Amino acid sequence: MAPGRQDCVLLIDDFFAEAHNVLKDTHLKEIARIKNENNVEVMKLKKSLEQRLISEGVQRNHAVGSFDKAKDNHKAHQAKDMFADNEAERQRRLLTEENELLKKRLRAVEAISQ
Repeated sequence: MAPGRQDCVLLIDDFFAEAHNVLKDTHLKEIARIKNENNVEVMKLKKSLEQRLISEGVQRNHAVGSFDKAKDNHKAHQAKDMFADNEAERQRRLLTEENELLKKRLRAVEAISQ
């Protein structure tokens, strides 16, 4: 392969690697934004339900305590979600590191062959 063509291949590879990193980061940020919006909506609904229960005559401690079981269930599932998010981020970092290592090796082979 001609040196100019090989440089072009490396440039294209670098471009797509960077584009992939940007898209992946954007995707993870979007997921975090959606989770935050969902948490805000859940808190609004919880507060609204508590106020409605209190206005219907339920004691405040029973109205607030009625959501504790739901909160425990949510925490149980949240741990699984956190594990999946952490694992996805770990895999992304490993792939990025491997990509960087392969780029270095490719450039070393290119330098040796010239």
